[in-house]
This record gives sequence, structure tokens and C-alpha cells, in this order.
Amino acid sequence: MRVDMVVFDGADDLDVVGPYEVLGLAGRAGLGVTVRLVSLDGPHTVTTAGGLPLPTGGWAPQEADVLIVAGGGYAKGRTQRLPIAENQLRCFLMALALARA
Repeated sequence: MRVDMVVFDGADDLDVVGPYEVLGLAGRAGLGVTVRLVSLDGPHTVTTAGGLPLPTGGWAPQEADVLIVAGGGYAKGRTQRLPIAENQLRCFLMALALARA
């Protein structure tokens, strides 16, 4: 089973690292799981809200069995999403709709 995790600048660290660790352990235990960090705009490095740099691959929705989208995009002390995270979420939903069409 291939799992793609969509990450973006400002993603919450635990929303990325926690599932990645669990799924990675399942893969190393021989359960047939592979997990990749991907971004909508091709391979590059994203930076989480905590400052963790993460190299990503490009997203290929037709190749993934499971898709996980990291949460986050909130500024410290704010309750509204940062505009860049909101825009990335919109782009992701549009890309997903096109991939399913």
C-alpha cells in the first residue's frame, strides 16, 4: 500500500512526523506499506510550522492508495489559517477533483 502525505510550508510538525513514523514502522515490519512526503508543486523542501525542513517529491494522485493531508497553517496565537495555507488547501482540493475526473 502506497501512502502519500501532502505537506506544505507551515504544516503542523506532529501532523507530519507522527503518521510518517507509524506508517514507516509498518513498512519496516514487512506489512507492505510505503510512505512518501509529497507537495502539490513538485519536488522541493517545505518548512513546517516548527521550522523542520522536509524534502518532498511531486504528488501523483493516481499512484497513491491512501492520501493524508497534514494540518496546520496557523500562526502562533491566531485562530485563522494563514493565507498561504488556505490557498494551498484550495489548490490541493482542485487538484484532487481533477485527478478523480
